[in-house]
Amino acid sequence: MLRRELIIRELMDRISQISEITSYARNPKAPIKEGDCPAVNLFELPDKVLKSKSRGGIPVYDKELKVAVEIVVAEDDIPTANLSLMDLLVKVQKAIFVDHPPNLGGKCSLIEEYEGSAVIRPETGSSIAAIGVGFNIRYIEDLSIL
Repeated sequence: MLRRELIIRELMDRISQISEITSYARNPKAPIKEGDCPAVNLFELPDKVLKSKSRGGIPVYDKELKVAVEIVVAEDDIPTANLSLMDLLVKVQKAIFVDHPPNLGGKCSLIEEYEGSAVIRPETGSSIAAIGVGFNIRYIEDLSIL
């Protein structure tokens, strides 16, 4: 769990440095309000152990973590909302994939985009629009180095 937390913190740190984003949250419970936009939410799914081995009797796990990044803007018209979402999506992707190879500063062995949503406009009468992107992150949880 320690490596996972380092990875999530690195993702949140990178997202927080995008100057246009006014709020960001990890696993938020409440929906975004217009006054909080533009915003980014990060949602985590449970880890999946891909391979387990032992080093001196201490477990070492090859794990996979899936996270979804939701980008939310408040724009009155659809073309402006789409442009704002695409602009922020590119900035989020650049922040995440700045390393070569992409490994979040050495905190994971792989990060890749595996899915994306269409632009979503909830039927609430508000000017909120959102888009989501899923990332697959592989990492080693080596308990022998603790």
